[in-house]
Amino acid sequence: MFLQRTMEMLASCPKDVACWNAEGTAFMVKQVQTMERRILPLYFKHNNFASFTRQLRFYGFEKSKEQVGANVVWEFSHPKFLRDSPGKIDTIRRKTCTDTTPKWNLEEVSELQSSLSTLQNQVTALLAHVSTLTTAVCGIAEVESKEETKTQAKRKTISLEWDAALWDDFECLAEDWSGGIEYTCNFVRYELSFILNQANVSDLVATLVKRLAR
Repeated sequence: MFLQRTMEMLASCPKDVACWNAEGTAFMVKQVQTMERRILPLYFKHNNFASFTRQLRFYGFEKSKEQVGANVVWEFSHPKFLRDSPGKIDTIRRKTCTDTTPKWNLEEVSELQSSLSTLQNQVTALLAHVSTLTTAVCGIAEVESKEETKTQAKRKTISLEWDAALWDDFECLAEDWSGGIEYTCNFVRYELSFILNQANVSDLVATLVKRLAR
């Protein structure tokens, strides 16, 4: 059924999308995206070109690709899948898991293994780079932590020195204030004593006025 539908697809497909080669011994897919979008859904229950090529592989088709300008042209062939002998497709059997894997598939596996090895090397290099960066960041953080500790200690020392100086100034001010009060009290006591010792009140008042006017 799959091969019959593939034959029908090639008979009606636009030549610029997919077509037989000149000899009719192989067919080419020239525009993969257009084939997925417009052609495959008409004949199969999907629009996946990779799934289509996988089915061809199970039937023993060989494939190759060629870069033509900006496009990649895929070619598929089978000795019994021929444009001018459509009846031969009935003799093509789908391969099972016990069948020998085609040579071209082994080449793909080799390419994948090579790509995987390259990716593993890149991951190893990236991990080493990340480790180096992590060590550098930890070193910077440690230096900044030490500097912050020094700064806090310095601020504390300055604060203590400032508090001590402020307390000294306060004590000096308190002493000056205390001395001023004592001087004022002595002055008041002296004046009262002088006034009380005077016999004449008018003279006392005149004397007090004179003293206050000084």
